[in-house]
Amino acid sequence: MKNQVVFIFILIVFLSCSNKVKKPDNLISEEKMVDIIYEASILTAAKGVNKKALEDKGIEPENFVYSKFNIDSLQFVNSLDYYANSIETYDNIYTKVEERLNADKELYEDDIKGNKKETNKKVPKVNKLIKNSNIDVLNTINRDVTFDEVGLKIEETDIAFIDESVFKVSRISNNTPAYLIIKNQKITSGETVLVTIYVQKTNDKSALGLRISGIYPNRVDAIFDLENSKLIGVKSKGYFENEDASIELIDEEWYKCTISAKANIDEIQIIYGPTDADKPIGSWEGKSAILSQVNVTVPTISRN
Repeated sequence: MKNQVVFIFILIVFLSCSNKVKKPDNLISEEKMVDIIYEASILTAAKGVNKKALEDKGIEPENFVYSKFNIDSLQFVNSLDYYANSIETYDNIYTKVEERLNADKELYEDDIKGNKKETNKKVPKVNKLIKNSNIDVLNTINRDVTFDEVGLKIEETDIAFIDESVFKVSRISNNTPAYLIIKNQKITSGETVLVTIYVQKTNDKSALGLRISGIYPNRVDAIFDLENSKLIGVKSKGYFENEDASIELIDEEWYKCTISAKANIDEIQIIYGPTDADKPIGSWEGKSAILSQVNVTVPTISRN
């Protein structure tokens, strides 16, 4: 992805003329240009990974980016041309894009390392039995989906909420990624996916992270503050758009949390788990300052 950004940078500088370019009337802001070039880099990389699948769906990264950011090609080119006249300004845009791509890369590498550590770590037999037993319970209760987990202890509780089983999900380390995952859900490209989960209120900084994921790093994330009844934020990357999320207190102790987005892909995964309310939205599952835990129902997935 970094190479894609470098190529764009060199190309624009090369094509820009030496004369002063007039500021366009509909100039795209520097901040938005960072978002656009970042998204274009992700989507171009995704096309390289799964080119035929995207072409079969009629998805072209360039046109998709224009639509997602409500711009057209002329506006984009004129804005790039304007910024390219100032090497310092364009270098600042490029540097911010590169920083975001590097952050994605580091998160991905940390995730892989975390998975390896969890796989290789010697776990006391009783903990291993608890872990495997509860994953089996999840998979038995919900036969239409398959679960897996990283860095978590899962315990079935004697609580029932709206006729749903409730599980206590706890991080077992501050230093590794931690999440539950519902694997390989087939959808129709262009559908809006809505994920709903019920979570018990907490009295500490434990929060809930929730993600609809496609081919890495395409995803939409949200973090919910379970102490203060607040949506911290929702953010999408890549082939997701029209993202939204909400948190609603439906009785004294329970929240209804939702996340939704239009998914321009044909397979998704649902990822969720305890996190720190101070974590960045796009990396909530990474290392955490606290050993957070949440009581949750199993997410439900609907499409339209």
